[in-house]
Amino acid sequence: MHGRLPVLLLLALAVVGCPTTPDLVDTDGDGVLDSSDCDPDDADVYPAAPDEFGDDVDQNCDGIDGYDADGDGWAASPGPDCNDSDPTIHPDAVEIADNFVDEDCDGADLICDADGDGALAEACGGDDCDDLSATCSVPGDCADGDGDGVRLCDGDCDDAAPDVYPGAPDAPADGVDSDCDGED
Repeated sequence: MHGRLPVLLLLALAVVGCPTTPDLVDTDGDGVLDSSDCDPDDADVYPAAPDEFGDDVDQNCDGIDGYDADGDGWAASPGPDCNDSDPTIHPDAVEIADNFVDEDCDGADLICDADGDGALAEACGGDDCDDLSATCSVPGDCADGDGDGVRLCDGDCDDAAPDVYPGAPDAPADGVDSDCDGED
């Protein structure tokens, strides 16, 4: 009977089978165990899978569509993250003025006094209504009251008369300086 015991034990194990645990199963056959696979039913989705941006599928299980090398939650180029090697640079980042870095990926650094007139741009909390023109520094200067396309700060000598602006036709001896050159 002692010789039969090991055989019976082997038969019992064969009938019962070896237990399988979910930690050791790869349902979709992608080479990643289900316990580590964010979509164990799709062989194209697993950690480190190629993840093309713009297809609305997170193939590499990092939580976003596309690659995110710096871990800031934004996909890299051609995605919206303009610098995927720096987690402080992404579309939701706070732009720091005048540091020559485009933190918010809008294509430009925020410059507070681009025209050098000493007035800060409105985006920086100042009141310079046109930070690309040193002659247009205060909100009233930027108005075009008569709709002729020329602002006071750009040389419109009468912002209430739409026919009076630099370069306008100037009829001689009519008493109106239509072209703003200081003469009729």
